[in-house]
Amino acid sequence: MLAQLAKAAIYRPPLIARSSLILSQQVTSRKHLIKPAHFNSYHRLVDWPDALFGYIHPNYVQVLTLPMQLDMMTQFPFPFKALGLVHIGNKINVIKLPSSNASLDLNTYFGNVYAHKRGIVFELHSEACEDSAVAVKATSYYLARSSQERPLGLQTFKESMLVSSKQAHQVSDAKAKGEVEEKQRNSTEQLNEDIIQSTLNFEEFVGRKYAKVSGDYNPIHLWPTTSRLFGFDKAIAHGMYSHAKALSVIARMSDYNIENSHCISAVFKHAIELPNTSVLQINKQPVSGALQFNLSSTTQSSDTLKTRQHLVGSISPL
Repeated sequence: MLAQLAKAAIYRPPLIARSSLILSQQVTSRKHLIKPAHFNSYHRLVDWPDALFGYIHPNYVQVLTLPMQLDMMTQFPFPFKALGLVHIGNKINVIKLPSSNASLDLNTYFGNVYAHKRGIVFELHSEACEDSAVAVKATSYYLARSSQERPLGLQTFKESMLVSSKQAHQVSDAKAKGEVEEKQRNSTEQLNEDIIQSTLNFEEFVGRKYAKVSGDYNPIHLWPTTSRLFGFDKAIAHGMYSHAKALSVIARMSDYNIENSHCISAVFKHAIELPNTSVLQINKQPVSGALQFNLSSTTQSSDTLKTRQHLVGSISPL
C-alpha cells in the first residue's frame, strides 16, 4: 500500500488526459477472502456492535477496494492528480451484507463526471459480489479542485443528488443558541420518539489508527505537521471513519435493519479537526420510514457559538 501511495504522490496526468477528462472504462477485479484479524481490527475501531459481528460493516467494501482504487487513479488516462482529491460524497447500496468470513469478488470502475463550482467531480464505484451477484455497491464522489473553466455539457454535481436540499443546509437556530452544547453535556439522550442523539468522541491519534487499518495514509490525517502542508491547522479525521462510526451508532441505537436492502447516502461537509467531540442526531421520517442523520460540533469563541456540520446523510429502502 505504501508503494501505491508513493505512486499517487508523484503521478502527474499528461496534458492530453487533463484536457479530455476521459476516464478509463476498464474494470479492476480481484478475489478476496475476508481475513479475521483485519475484520476484527476494522470493526472494533469503528465500534460495530458486537451483535452484528457476523456481518461486515457497510463501509468495509471501500476499505477492501482502496488499493484497487489507487491503482486506477495512478494510471493513464486518469486526468487528475491522485493526491489532493477531496472525498465529498458517498453512496452505498446494500442488497445483502456479506458475512464476516465471506469470499468476495471485488470490482472497481469509474462512473459519471460532473461539473462543480470548485472543479470536477467523478464517481468511483466499488462492488462486492457473492455467488456472481452484487451484494454491496458503493460509490465515492471525488472532487478534483481546479480554477480552469468547466467543460460544456457536463451535468452539475449537487449535494441534493445524495441528500435533500433542506438536510444539506440544516444548521438550526437551536444549535446557534447553544442547545447543542447542552446536549453534548448530557451525552446520549432520547429527544422524542423519532429523534435520537449521541455524542461521538474523536481522539487526537485516531487518524493514525484508522490509517493503519484502512491503508489510507493521506498526510492530512496523521499529524498536525503533515496536515499543515495542505492548509489544516490540525490533523483531520478520515471522512470514511466518521461515516463508519456514525453508522455503527445508528445500527446500535435505532431500528436500522441491516437485513433489509437499503441505500446509505452521505455528504461530507466540514473537516473534523482532531481531537473533537461531535453530536450525532438521528431522525426517523414518519412517512417514508427513512432515517436521516447529521454529525456536527459546536465551538465557542468569545461570546459566539459556532456550529459546523461534518456529515449529513440518510438511510432509505432500496
